[in-house]
Amino acid sequence: MTMVTKLKGFLSKIKPLHIIVIILAAALLFSFYQYYKAQNELKNFKTNPEQAASKEIEKLVEEIGKIIDLPKDETPLFRNVVDPQKLKDEPFFANAQVDDKVLIYSNAKKAYLYRPSEKKMINFASINIGEQTSTPASPAQQETKFVILNGTTTAGLAGKYRDIVSQKITGAKIVSVGNYSEKTIEKTFIAQSTNTNSDKQEEIAKTLEIQTGAINSDQIDDEADFIIVVGANKSSI
Repeated sequence: MTMVTKLKGFLSKIKPLHIIVIILAAALLFSFYQYYKAQNELKNFKTNPEQAASKEIEKLVEEIGKIIDLPKDETPLFRNVVDPQKLKDEPFFANAQVDDKVLIYSNAKKAYLYRPSEKKMINFASINIGEQTSTPASPAQQETKFVILNGTTTAGLAGKYRDIVSQKITGAKIVSVGNYSEKTIEKTFIAQSTNTNSDKQEEIAKTLEIQTGAINSDQIDDEADFIIVVGANKSSI
């Protein structure tokens, strides 16, 4: 009797009910395996929370670094926003939502509020660090005033770019929109209109993916913190 004949004979003796029992047993064993695996992962997380936190910080630094320049040679402190209502009186957290993330750089004295679900920077600030706390201070979360000027011959370009600034910069207030004295500006740039923190200018430029520069003195507006001159590289918006 060949092996094939023996196998066919064995299979012919297995009743459908037996097949169902075998399938159920296999499913049960798989479920136990998945449960054991999940419990083991949870145990590892509980016994080594520092490693889990370190991985999350690395991921956040990588994501935020694509939006804005982060301090180098320093591992930030990490905080998760659990209850925004308890933070509503802090200007830095005015627009915070549940599960927003905060990175605090003690040496660089900077803090960043980030929303992973939207991959969006919500706020950034210089901070004052005392002996007991690392609480974001006020400079960046306050209202930032902009004048936007069209440095090209493309009609309405400054008005269109106004919407982009409002969307990307938290707390942005557009004081006015107008035309720049020159019409041959190739690359969009941001300039300080008052004695504003230069670090903030760099951060805004990074967020908007534009350059920093200087504006003609006759178009400085004392009511604005920054003036953005829209160049030809933004004419397709």
